[in-house]
Amino acid sequence: MTKKTFYTTGQVARLLDMSPATIFRAIEKGQLNSSTTPGGHNRISREELEAFLRSNNISLRVLGSRERRARVLIVEDNPAELRVFKRALQAAANLEIVTTTSGYEAGCLTKSFCPDIILLDIFLADADGREIVKLIRSNPELKATKIAAISGAASPDDLHTIRACGVDEFIQKPVTPDDLRETILNLLQG
Repeated sequence: MTKKTFYTTGQVARLLDMSPATIFRAIEKGQLNSSTTPGGHNRISREELEAFLRSNNISLRVLGSRERRARVLIVEDNPAELRVFKRALQAAANLEIVTTTSGYEAGCLTKSFCPDIILLDIFLADADGREIVKLIRSNPELKATKIAAISGAASPDDLHTIRACGVDEFIQKPVTPDDLRETILNLLQG
């Protein structure tokens, strides 16, 4: 039995050079069928995407020629941990990884790189990661972007505010490279 391929709305938008908002409108209007994950995210099967392409006279070649690796943005201000996280994720196939140590740069990269997932140190030297999460969540074009918050200094009160700000997952430091990779890959699949 072959594994069924699913795409996030952000992935479909990038494949078709459209904005995520355009893809959401197609879903809302019933032009593009999708399923919804328990977390409220849309997933589009390859079969449904192909049907949408055919009905809109778009060549199916865009799927083969433009499929790309999942994009991961790592935001960590500790250079040693940043290297460990990057190496851990580079061990996984099909990931395109970009890193930064700055909360400000993370905002710029989120817009230009359009990551599928962001691994975000919540307590950065130059920014509060919770505020970064709120900004990302307020942008409809980034609705499909998953966010995995990571921290080693989170108190029980911090954990509550971190989860409440809209992250998809919280990872407690220290974390093994294998556990980090597994968590990120599971988020990309979910």
